[in-house]
Amino acid sequence: MVTLEFGTALADAWGLMRHHQVHALPVLNRARRVIGIVTQTDFLRHSDLDMYSGLGGRVRALLQRSPLTHSDKPEVVGQIMTARVATAHVRTPIVELVPLMTSSGLHHLPVVDDEDRFAGIVTQSHLVAALYQGRLSELAELAPAAQGIAPHAQRAGT
Repeated sequence: MVTLEFGTALADAWGLMRHHQVHALPVLNRARRVIGIVTQTDFLRHSDLDMYSGLGGRVRALLQRSPLTHSDKPEVVGQIMTARVATAHVRTPIVELVPLMTSSGLHHLPVVDDEDRFAGIVTQSHLVAALYQGRLSELAELAPAAQGIAPHAQRAGT
């Protein structure tokens, strides 16, 4: 899993997100604890979108490092990340994640272990796939039972 640190340059973070085709990356401290999450929305929020022209240029301007020693412009992930991030525990059942993600509009949820260290991330796509696989497994378990009943019922009826 690709992760970021507070001091990761914005251009590096954007490049990682594009390279790995993800919409969000967790931000960890040196102890591998989640201190935030940075999303494409965070980049857009800080790209001065009040000016309605040239979205690409605005994002490029955000990603470009300032040559000054002090700047009001964000330079690193820690300056644009969402710091209050919900997490799930590695043993949290999938069905408990559904209301958490749907009611709060979360699309990405970092997962932590017993020591509160980063263990992975769950996305809405992962959630849908897991629920779908679970349903397929249930149907597969029912199919042999249904097949066993049908021939027996036919013999009994003849």
